Amino acid sequence: MLKFIAALSIACFVISHAGADGLLCNMNAFMGSYDTGGRSRDVEIVGNYAVLSDAMNGLIVLDINEPDFPELVGDLPASGFGQIDVYSQYVFVAAEEEGVYVVDLSDPTRPIQVAEINTPGSAVDVAVSDGILYIANYENGLLIYDVQDPVSPIELGVFETNRRVQHIDIEGSLAYITGFQTGLLIVDVSDASKPLLVNSWSYQGDHTASLDVVGSLAYITMPSTNDLLILNVDNPMSPVLMDTVSVHDTFRSIEVVGNRVYVTNDAYGLMVYDVSDSFNAILLGYYSNELDYSPRVVAVDGGVAYVYEVFGRLDSIDVSSPSRVSVATFGIDGFDFDIEDNVVYIASDRGLNIYDASDIDSIQPISFYGLAGFAIGVVVDSDRAYISHSSMGLLVLDVSDSKNPTLMGSYSPVAPGAELVIVGDVLYLTNTNGLAAIDVSSPETPKLLWQFETEGFARGLAIVGGLAYITDSMVGMLALDISESNVPSLVGTYVAPGESTNLYFADGVVYVVDEDFGVHSVDVSDPESPVYLSTYTSPGKVRDVHVVNDIAYITDYFRSYLQVLDLSDPYSPIQLGLYNGLGNLSSIEVSGDMAYVLQNDNLPYNRGGVNILNLGECAGCVVDLNEDSTLDYLDVMEFISLLQLQSPRADLTQDGSYNFLDISAFIAEFASGCP
Repeated sequence: MLKFIAALSIACFVISHAGADGLLCNMNAFMGSYDTGGRSRDVEIVGNYAVLSDAMNGLIVLDINEPDFPELVGDLPASGFGQIDVYSQYVFVAAEEEGVYVVDLSDPTRPIQVAEINTPGSAVDVAVSDGILYIANYENGLLIYDVQDPVSPIELGVFETNRRVQHIDIEGSLAYITGFQTGLLIVDVSDASKPLLVNSWSYQGDHTASLDVVGSLAYITMPSTNDLLILNVDNPMSPVLMDTVSVHDTFRSIEVVGNRVYVTNDAYGLMVYDVSDSFNAILLGYYSNELDYSPRVVAVDGGVAYVYEVFGRLDSIDVSSPSRVSVATFGIDGFDFDIEDNVVYIASDRGLNIYDASDIDSIQPISFYGLAGFAIGVVVDSDRAYISHSSMGLLVLDVSDSKNPTLMGSYSPVAPGAELVIVGDVLYLTNTNGLAAIDVSSPETPKLLWQFETEGFARGLAIVGGLAYITDSMVGMLALDISESNVPSLVGTYVAPGESTNLYFADGVVYVVDEDFGVHSVDVSDPESPVYLSTYTSPGKVRDVHVVNDIAYITDYFRSYLQVLDLSDPYSPIQLGLYNGLGNLSSIEVSGDMAYVLQNDNLPYNRGGVNILNLGECAGCVVDLNEDSTLDYLDVMEFISLLQLQSPRADLTQDGSYNFLDISAFIAEFASGCP
């Protein structure tokens, strides 16, 4: 057995197993929080304590022995506190015009100021290494002090930059400095009394938000260009740019732990990158659990990230297994899309684009059917694609050979539709006139069965048995009896306060999308008397909603959010979290653990098309095979048995094969332990 395990260990370098955790898992990662009510500046972890620097409240000490329940244990009231660093039992606080404060934290319940360093100008950042304090003094360069006796700091030297410095980090005998139009300055501080400039490296952008140097790599965030720069500074005379990570919003604070970079971002929240290959930073996942989440600084300790939000709330987040929620983006800008047997059809201003999505790691275009004018809506059923067109009415395409779609027939008198639903041989279509029913039993010659006129634009549509639920922009939600083939009749109405644009039916409840007020839940168990249950208010413009197992996924067009709600109590929807930064969102379809979201590219940071999101809950521990919550030799024995039997439970790489790759994945997971 030992020889076998040793042989398995050799294979560990080949592959590491990636779990199936998704959006719902990432939302569950938020553990606890503590609200200071102030303004965040910095956070450091000291043993079982989080030390917060707050611009309004001074120094705050929290007990984080239980990350789910951070608890206040001590504070030092003050104002104007900024960046901090910890040396031994002392906290050094950059307090801008007030200089630098030295605080004794030997008793975390009673922080005591023991010294003050009066600096010229404004102290904006501090770093302590081997008993030497380095101060980034905004307009006066770098100040260096001996703080081996922190109560009696001694000035050692000054390095004048003639530029505005903002951030400093120390690695060995070198000081790395960034600031406002300074570039990266590398200074030799081996002789603190005579610091010498080694090199300067220029970058695009006028200032930096943070700097972290670990070993031979320097990580710099650039708020003016929304970039994260990764530099190799192994040769300080010639820094080399390894990679540039760009997103659409501002990077803030950065923390590097091993091969992972944790960085806060104004749109995405806390982002986690794998930088094992410094030439190619890979996004592992990001965490954001509320609208307008504005994290500023982050510190990481023991698989938990402590994120200090701009308005003074500290969140503890389990980052032991970050998951990349967005697994694929493909296609073009579109108005609507549909999915049939892993084939995606996108209706756009150019026609119909068809994609093979059977392998989400390699989605390929199949064909394109060009049209003059706009393809506004599409639904696919039984090898036929029904397209609502801006000027040609209804088009029916034969897509049995998806590589060569062909026109079967059309019906031009019908106004272009917003939503299409096919039931048997009848196509239901909402449009500017109301709800139309079209007989498509003979696709070459579709025939109008009836048209139900509405006061405003009819958009959303759901067919449930002999009932049709539609939205009317002037009224709200209408329930229609369509059991008779030629005589639809109104049976019930829900009057919405704003403009209703879409809806979704699930378990006797219609969720009405109201662009002005959010999503209304309406009980239609008695369709003749719809009963209002609740409203979830969104600050943006809700476009679509999809409900699965009491979880609602809501797209927001203006705010670029996918919001997730718990509807288990229909009278009181609870926001579970959100996924943001996708671009302007419209339609959404959920299939299994995957959501397909249509997004537009009117923002420069994102292209249009369909974004596939993994919605999965947190996966269990895949190597705890006997499910006793303990990893031991019994799990190893079970894995060997399952591998010999070629059980799917042993196919850890999920490639249908049973070989050394699965052995490697097992060893890697076993070595890392289970959450």
